[in-house]
Amino acid sequence: MTDEASSAEPWPGGARPVGGALGHWLAVRMVIIMCVTIVGVLLLSHQALSALFDEFEQAATLQHLARVQSALQQDGRALGEVVQDYAQWDDAHRFVLGQQPGFMADNFTSASLRNLRLDAVLVVDEHGRLLGDLQNGPSGLLPHIQPEWLQPLVQGSTPAMCASTREGGVWVGDTPLMLARKPISNTAGDAPPVGCLVFVREIDAAYLTDMEQFSGIRIVLSRQQGVDHPSLAQQADGVWVASTALPHLTGSLSVHHQSQLGAQRGQIMTWLMLALVLVMVLAVGVLYALVQRKVVSRLRLAAALADGYRRTPGAPIVWPDEGVDEIDRLGRSLNELVSQVQAHQHHAAHHDVLTGLSNRRGLEAALASVPFASGSGGAPLACLVLLDLDNFKTINDGFGQDVGDALLCRVARQLEAIVRSGDTTARTGGDEFALLLHGLPRDQALALVTTLMEQLRWPLVHGDMQVATSGSVGLAFSDSAHNAQILMRQADLAMYQAKQRGRNCWVVFNEALHVEAQRRSRLAQSLRRALDDGLLQVAFQPVLDARTNRVTSMEALARWSLDGEVISPAEFIPIAEENGLIGRLGMQVVDRSCALLARLGALGHDVSCSVNLSVRQFTEFNLQDDVPRRVAAHGLAPSALRLEVTESLVADAESTIVDTMHALHAQGFDFLLDDFGTGHSSLHRLQQLPFQTLKIDRSFVAPLQQGDQVMVRTVVDLAKALRLDVVAEGVETPEQLLPLLELGVTHLQGYLLARPMSDEALVLWLETLKRQGGGASAHVAAWLASSNDSPRAPGEHIMELATVV
Repeated sequence: MTDEASSAEPWPGGARPVGGALGHWLAVRMVIIMCVTIVGVLLLSHQALSALFDEFEQAATLQHLARVQSALQQDGRALGEVVQDYAQWDDAHRFVLGQQPGFMADNFTSASLRNLRLDAVLVVDEHGRLLGDLQNGPSGLLPHIQPEWLQPLVQGSTPAMCASTREGGVWVGDTPLMLARKPISNTAGDAPPVGCLVFVREIDAAYLTDMEQFSGIRIVLSRQQGVDHPSLAQQADGVWVASTALPHLTGSLSVHHQSQLGAQRGQIMTWLMLALVLVMVLAVGVLYALVQRKVVSRLRLAAALADGYRRTPGAPIVWPDEGVDEIDRLGRSLNELVSQVQAHQHHAAHHDVLTGLSNRRGLEAALASVPFASGSGGAPLACLVLLDLDNFKTINDGFGQDVGDALLCRVARQLEAIVRSGDTTARTGGDEFALLLHGLPRDQALALVTTLMEQLRWPLVHGDMQVATSGSVGLAFSDSAHNAQILMRQADLAMYQAKQRGRNCWVVFNEALHVEAQRRSRLAQSLRRALDDGLLQVAFQPVLDARTNRVTSMEALARWSLDGEVISPAEFIPIAEENGLIGRLGMQVVDRSCALLARLGALGHDVSCSVNLSVRQFTEFNLQDDVPRRVAAHGLAPSALRLEVTESLVADAESTIVDTMHALHAQGFDFLLDDFGTGHSSLHRLQQLPFQTLKIDRSFVAPLQQGDQVMVRTVVDLAKALRLDVVAEGVETPEQLLPLLELGVTHLQGYLLARPMSDEALVLWLETLKRQGGGASAHVAAWLASSNDSPRAPGEHIMELATVV
């Protein structure tokens, strides 16, 4: 084997790696260009020059500060020398001793003070007494120093004031005063000091102006405490400010130095930046020409191809295979990648991720090929089958999402197993599946669906548990539809009808289903308008308590009529649920019930009323606030309104529903569990919820007529164990009433005792019973009393009760 053959490797597409020609070409030329530009050197030069300029300006500012500080110190020392001369004169010594009273007037006139540049003179004896003071004011010599000056100058006239020499200053308001103080003694100096002489010079605007003219610098004196060491700062306008503490005076001295090299600095920096810009323009121009030739023009081609693909998704993209550098190799790789992505996108867009079946988009694509004009004369017939798993949410929530996903995958495999090659299997939603059967006769399609229903009932074994399910199936054939949308709608209507029939069955679409769907749509719109206009009716069915000989409660039942037709609650309540109207409907029932309870209370009837609550009322309303507010608005106690929930709601109740129930119960509201025995709720679940009463469903009461007491007895025993009251609903015959009384069920509701009635009829009925002294329940008590010693058949007593009611 040759060396060349041994070095060959199977690279994809036959392309072998080549040297980094483009990278090397660009790298070498970019290094050369960047080196020529010397941008880094220019930047460093700019920084160095700026630092030198700043250092020069700072040094000049500090020199100015030192000059001004030195001038102030020299002026202070000169003032001290002057006061020293005056303090050692015998005239001053005799003045303090009281021997020459004209000392002040003879030696200090307005002219002499101006010559000495003095603003005030004062003499203090050794005991701190002020012997003489005068001030050179704007209009002439003043016989006394202004009070605001005197206090800081004499410092309280303490005896220690004249014990030492002082040169310094004090502040009077915002004006500093330079002062010099010397002890007064005789000319020979052989006598002890007898007082002190103080000269004062005001450092006012005129003084500072003279110094600024002398030094050529702006000077600022401030009472703000200065720092011992000079500090520098540059203002926004470029002026440098140097500050330091004033000697012998609390405050600070600042000088403002205008940059002397501002113009030269700007010129130098301008030329530097121009040079830098020129170099950068040349460098960028050369670099741009090179990159434009070798990179940009080729990337522009790639962008044009990408834009074409964006405008026309799925369009082929082919990079021209002309060279061997990195861009050409990248183009060939992108060609392959785009092909793979297109294939993956097409598959992902038309298939479900979990099950691998087609998704709704894939099903719609398959429906596009259905010949809807066929179906007669032996032409191929297509059948669309929609499947919705029954109670899948309960399985998914109860056993976990992993079990739910396993069940969905198992159903998907079952569908794939029963269809033929060429048919379409799809998952169109969470627990919804579809089959599109092509060219299959009706009887074979129905047989296939029957097989599917049987397979769905096979339990799924997942770990140590078994999960069984069933499905609601709707079928529609292409000969009854004109397009895919109609076929989908027909199959969906058939599936909905299967759910309405109790699930676990299949229904074939027919025109009657279409008519029913139209009716449901019309009823939904009419019901919405009825709720908007307050046209919903409420009937009230009393509940008889045989023990207390009274009607103690009633149940509020929604009623509705449309164009003279009485719509059954079994029809319009599900419509309200499906269209999001049940919450508003329920609240209108609550308001009507509270209004009737308030009216009955005013008439002396102590009754309560129960209203039914739906899941949507728990989720769409703030029941724990809304219900108490509505009850209180009618002046009712919470116990007047009892709240009924179905066992199916309890079985699926979420934590928010449970929390709301407990919150309402804590406010005094009682809960009744309706339709008990039909919702498959657990005993543990019932113990967690705040129920006070169980209502025996009419489906358990009806078998009492044939002597079957098993379910009722079980419910009664369970209620006793849980310490709950029991109400039997649906009592319609005397044969049902007798066993209930024998089993101890004394709260009775049904047509045998009283039918649902309007609020006006209920008021009239209760008033009639009130005048009769208790009404029908008295006959129940009579039957109970006579049943032990009367030979009459039980049916006779029941008939008496029914007749009276």
